[in-house]
Formats: sequence, structure tokens, C-alpha cells
Amino acid sequence: MSTSAPTSAATSGTGTTCRTTTATTPAGWHFVSLDNISKYIGSSPSNANYKAETNWLNSDLHENKLACTIVYYHEPLFNVGPEGTATNTAGIWQILPSTM
Repeated sequence: MSTSAPTSAATSGTGTTCRTTTATTPAGWHFVSLDNISKYIGSSPSNANYKAETNWLNSDLHENKLACTIVYYHEPLFNVGPEGTATNTAGIWQILPSTM
């Protein structure tokens, strides 16, 4: 499996950096791992790290020509636990159907 270094990074006013990595296997699968934890990308769509990650994801998925893609991340959009719904994941969910 080949792994690429972070393709995009942005730094917020607090110095937090958004990191995103992808990996593609020789079998034709495209894996995307997102760092969507609130303390890294924030919970507001206006946060610089949130924008960087969702812009990068949108771009990466549009450029990807492989038939099979898996996108995974830490904080789920729907959560029945005490944490509740992760608002920082909403942007990811909006991008996925439009690019697949």
C-alpha cells in the first residue's frame, strides 16, 4: 500500500493544524482518513481547519477515478452517546454523496 503525506494543512488562529492523509492500495481501493476531531478542526464551518479539510476532501474525491473508495474518521455524525451529534462532521456528509 502506498501512503501519501498530508496533502493539505491549514492553521487556525490558535495554531492548531488540520492534517489529512490518504492511502491507495494496488487493488484499486482509495482510502481517505480524516482528522475530524473537534479540537483539531473545530465545530464551525467557518473555522479555517474545517474549511481546509472539507475543501481538501471535496477536491480529493473529485480527482479520484477509482471505483471503490472508503472514507473514515473519528467522530460520527449520528451518535446516541453522551457526546451527541458531531456538528463538525456535517460538512463531510454533505460532500460524500455529491462526489460518489
